Amino acid sequence: MRRLVLGNHSPRDMQYLVVGGKNLGVNVGQYINNTTAQSSNKLLTSVMNALGHAATGIGIEPSCGPLPGFLA
Repeated sequence: MRRLVLGNHSPRDMQYLVVGGKNLGVNVGQYINNTTAQSSNKLLTSVMNALGHAATGIGIEPSCGPLPGFLA
């Protein structure tokens, strides 16, 4: 019997697909392979910056910064 555990928020092996963004200054056509687990809040911060909202972080990580290599 397998047990489903809900509430696991580990960033390990999490994949994100971002569609569009060339006109927003996003580096398109790339695969970012992080060798260390990073917070998904960095991706969200990068998206907010691309949309014109000057953010240094989000949620419980108000100063996590953007994801390196995501923005041009």
